[in-house]
Amino acid sequence: MAKKIYKQGGVVIILDTVTNDIQAIASNNLDFRVSGSIFYLRDGIENSSINLGTYDNILDENDTAFTSNAEFITYITSLIDSGNSSPLSAPISRIADTYNNTINVQNPLQVDSDSVHFADIDIERSSITGFSGNILSLFDNLHTEIVNADEEANPKTVLFHFKRTVQAFFIGLGSSEGGNFSNVKIIGLLSGMSETVLFDGSLDSTKKTSQKFNIQNSDLNALRIEFHTADTISLTNLFIPKIQPVISINKPVTKFATAYNSPYLLNTGSQDMNVNGSVTPVVFSYTALNEVETWQRSFIDLQDGIQDFQPTQFGALSALTTGVQVAVIKNGVETVLETWRTNMDISMTMFDFKNNYKAGAYTGRWTITSDIGTPITLFKGDSIIIRINDDLSTLDAFRFRLKISK
Repeated sequence: MAKKIYKQGGVVIILDTVTNDIQAIASNNLDFRVSGSIFYLRDGIENSSINLGTYDNILDENDTAFTSNAEFITYITSLIDSGNSSPLSAPISRIADTYNNTINVQNPLQVDSDSVHFADIDIERSSITGFSGNILSLFDNLHTEIVNADEEANPKTVLFHFKRTVQAFFIGLGSSEGGNFSNVKIIGLLSGMSETVLFDGSLDSTKKTSQKFNIQNSDLNALRIEFHTADTISLTNLFIPKIQPVISINKPVTKFATAYNSPYLLNTGSQDMNVNGSVTPVVFSYTALNEVETWQRSFIDLQDGIQDFQPTQFGALSALTTGVQVAVIKNGVETVLETWRTNMDISMTMFDFKNNYKAGAYTGRWTITSDIGTPITLFKGDSIIIRINDDLSTLDAFRFRLKISK
């Protein structure tokens, strides 16, 4: 079978059951005709025709094939005419938009809603190639699923284009009908269709039935979700809350309730970063354990010999080849903030990097808000890391400590 035809609200949906492509046309703008044995739907606004094929290649809303031309003509006529008033019956009051689509939960009035609905999706530009089911079911029914069991398809991809820009800060995926998903990578398409990775868990093969993804506030024109696995992927729900404008009144407080934590970056429990990372880089890290934390400030302790450090050295060593990298990992995406090859590089990052208590022993204070204007927000599971890429084993000491609020 090639085409399935049904009605949702005031829209006639034509689903290609092979490619899963969908066309949606307001029913009050349609008529149909037969040329030979081929049926065509004509869009009165676009003035274009859709080839439906012969009656035996068409399914109704119950996935039942038609047995004759007459049977299909009766069915399609009822789809086009349903909802219109009849001279033999009293008109039924309803609220409709300018395209005569009935206003309902999935086709709300044109005011912004709290999350992405069916009405926000540009169906013609969206696709779920390789998935069985209906793309719209992810937004209007928690108990219908789309499934891709093709072992050759890796990654498996769903693409959602929005009719207008959506401001989002959070994405939720669900699978509630016995299936699951894994190896998720989420890409946002911005203005000009430029791409940004919002979350990269493509190497995480843990099977999940639900997962939420905190993302940086993003203005999205489209969203592409990839599943980098040969395993079967099942989805029943895609939840995207929208950012809502909020007016707040700030009042002074007399006591701070925020708790602080001052952890060192660690590697297998050790805070000593004077290690050899020239062959295999060594990573020291801190991972947020609370739902929301902020990186306010950090401190460095670098000791090497008894002489003052020179700007072109690292400690008392020669300038590093690759350098010490400071990075943040948010939603699986790493962003390198600084790379230190020399003492001058460090002093350009943090305030008062100097020998505060003896020659050859330098400390420094890096205030994030002074550097970039705002603290760095960490969600649960996000990490701060330092990667040692050179041989620092002859340094007397090298440690990095954080000031985290939660």
